[in-house]
Amino acid sequence: LEEISGSPGIGRRQLAKRLEQTERRIRNEIEILSRLGLIDSGQNGLNMTQLGNQVMYRLDDIYARETNRRTLENELAKGLGIKRVRIAKDPDDVAVIALIQLSGLLEHITTLGITGGTSVKRLVDRVIPDARSDLTVVPARGSLGQETSVQANTLAEELARKLQARFYPLIAIDQLQHDTREQMLREPLIRRTLEQMEKIDGLIFGIGRADDMMIRRDLPPKLCDKLVEAGVVGEALGSFFNPEGKRIHELETFGIRIEQLQTLDFLMAIAYGKDKALAVVSVSHINPNIILVTDRSCAEEMSTLLGGRNNGKSSN
Repeated sequence: LEEISGSPGIGRRQLAKRLEQTERRIRNEIEILSRLGLIDSGQNGLNMTQLGNQVMYRLDDIYARETNRRTLENELAKGLGIKRVRIAKDPDDVAVIALIQLSGLLEHITTLGITGGTSVKRLVDRVIPDARSDLTVVPARGSLGQETSVQANTLAEELARKLQARFYPLIAIDQLQHDTREQMLREPLIRRTLEQMEKIDGLIFGIGRADDMMIRRDLPPKLCDKLVEAGVVGEALGSFFNPEGKRIHELETFGIRIEQLQTLDFLMAIAYGKDKALAVVSVSHINPNIILVTDRSCAEEMSTLLGGRNNGKSSN
């Protein structure tokens, strides 16, 4: 189920090769899973069903309890002060775990905001087509000027298409000069999307390293120097944070405001890689309802950072 979820449309032969099993064995397993209604096996290859996702969610929970992974997840959730942490085996598996969490998230919301970035794109690529006509999807920020395929507007549109949900576009650069921004705010299409953005009750977002995001956002050298001097380490939705989670600077953007994010009951952050650990720790303070999906290397580094911080407090 995990292999099929991670590679929608995979064929029997390729699946057998990946799992190092005979095609006959795989064919028998597929017949069983199909009869149970967990997968579809047709001309479009092998794909998960909604029931299959639900079953995989339960199996993942059982597997985690049987290993030490759940212990680390619970320790991190407590240390970060957030609702839940889910750890994937490696970066390639992060999107699969995020997809499982998304299935639960969608049961509670009507308007979903989504940011851009590679981490979020991997999740959108894994989403299984479904009928969610009662759902609205909106980009949670403007364009950062990077390649089109990972921009928030592109990913929101693709997710809405897969879920048959309503979609409101935001064709705007995230950061603009104040006068230009005020002028664009008078545009009916942009105003309509921003009105929908205010209704967001669920959010999927990525977390970035501050130094990387300064470059991606093409910030002026003087502002970069100021942020570096202030010791910022993490960024989310145009806000920069120091290691203690204090918001040091907020850019004027078209995205959802941190103040609105802080009021949400349902939100998922996706970040992975050891080098993202400090950034995740800094950003996690913004809302205790965050569900964090990460990988083992990032999780273990966060555990080390939080352990050192707690030891420092106890020694004082």
